[in-house]
Amino acid sequence: MLILLQMFSGSQDETRLTNLVMRYWNEMVRFSESLIGNHQDAEDAVQTAFISIYEQFDKYRDRDDKALETALYVIVKNKAIDIYRKNRLRSYSPLEENVRTVEFSVPEEDRLACAIAGLKERERDFIILRFAHGYSVSEIAEIFEISYFAAQRGILRAKNKLSDILKEEGV
Repeated sequence: MLILLQMFSGSQDETRLTNLVMRYWNEMVRFSESLIGNHQDAEDAVQTAFISIYEQFDKYRDRDDKALETALYVIVKNKAIDIYRKNRLRSYSPLEENVRTVEFSVPEEDRLACAIAGLKERERDFIILRFAHGYSVSEIAEIFEISYFAAQRGILRAKNKLSDILKEEGV
């Protein structure tokens, strides 16, 4: 992060870019890590996303903070996916083709968190972005690069599946 801040030093938008990094760094790292499951790779994705914003800041200069935040989510998601794909190709082994482990630890007493952990990754993302982070359906559609109605449907399906899981557990 310090390298990024040094990189912005002297630019005409130094204050806005620095504030952007300071405000969203941790949130973007958590989001990226939820996608790729590795903290160092998540930080790399976030750093390259901020560099991308810096290099094309003319395109973002006139956007308000919420629109810039949405753009940042889209860029971080794309950078995280790129890193995930690169790592997957690098570590591919025919013996490991059908093996996939996901680590997501939650205290057993937190039934809601356990239920959310039981959702598929995309469903979990819909729930977290909509209800934990408060993103609108339009913003979620932009983040996932899908139509408004596809985002609306995805959120509804994820919510219904979460409700079913909670009912099965008697919550």
